[in-house]
Amino acid sequence: MDSEHADVDAVLNMAPTGQETEVVPQAEEPEEMPLPSDPKVIFLGGLFVLALLATAYVASEIVLPLVFAVVLNLLLQPVREYSRRCC
Repeated sequence: MDSEHADVDAVLNMAPTGQETEVVPQAEEPEEMPLPSDPKVIFLGGLFVLALLATAYVASEIVLPLVFAVVLNLLLQPVREYSRRCC
């Protein structure tokens, strides 16, 4: 009966019996990320921001109504729940 449980325990632990698991220490986190000083990185970051602004301007006809609908849904949700319980 014990050998049967040992097999089940081995399958549940996903480790072979007789083998010990190794504890890996947690990796050290850097204290602070340095700001980029390479001009190419700063230039590419500026281009990325301009691309985001251009995309937001072009997509505003689609995104603005969706954002408005989400905000209205969040604002009117208590009223909708109250009306469901009341009526």
